[in-house]
Amino acid sequence: MQTPGRRNVSGLTALAALLMFGFFLPMRAAGQVPEKFENLQVLPKDISRGDLIATMRGFTTSLGVRCPFCHVGQEGADLSTFDFKADDKPTKGTARIMMRMVHMINDSILPQLDTVSHGEGVEHDHSRERLQLQCVTCHRGNSRPITIEAVIAKVIADSGVPAAVATYRDLKTRYFGGFTYDFRERPLNGIASGLIRQNKAEDAVTLLTLNLETNPDTWATHLLLGDAYVALGKKDLASASYRRSLELQPDNPPVKAKLDALQQ
Repeated sequence: MQTPGRRNVSGLTALAALLMFGFFLPMRAAGQVPEKFENLQVLPKDISRGDLIATMRGFTTSLGVRCPFCHVGQEGADLSTFDFKADDKPTKGTARIMMRMVHMINDSILPQLDTVSHGEGVEHDHSRERLQLQCVTCHRGNSRPITIEAVIAKVIADSGVPAAVATYRDLKTRYFGGFTYDFRERPLNGIASGLIRQNKAEDAVTLLTLNLETNPDTWATHLLLGDAYVALGKKDLASASYRRSLELQPDNPPVKAKLDALQQ
């Protein structure tokens, strides 16, 4: 999606999203977008009504929010009650900053990468559109572009592993099947690996067991679970985990070596 006067409006970072279009006037009917707008500071001042609506829809989808996230008004209320022109909410100022940042990246930074990749004077295919940063590139339906690893690590640091497990289950219930968070094996495996190194193997076992609920047939998770059991002195459980890992990934010398070491 592109808007007049700005090829990369669709690339505006998600948080910037909803606020760009300032204030609608006149408000003629409930829920109806007017023909003219005021207080446009980043989007083109001559943007068409259709392009504005399409841009806003793209923002809300990328960010996973609604108009009140940036604008003064109540969720579900008639649009005529919104004060779109007001700059009261901090998210509105943040949004404008992020929009300008994305414009800068798309207009100035990414073209340089194209030159570096192919070399000065080297011919390459211009038929494919240059990569453009978009809101969804980072946000993926989340108002704050944060990974599941960061969420869970913070909960562990603040409230402990049981709270992290509850948070993970809640996020999975709400977001599984979408693109906001990665519920494959690697995020929790990475955290668990760090816990093992920190001599917190019991916590690692808890997270790895949680991981196996969603990803039961991943050799790396069973390998880490074996490592955690070794750290806890639970050799039988460690052997069982290593064997399962080898069943899933038979040609894996390091796992075979760990299993042999336990059997000596």
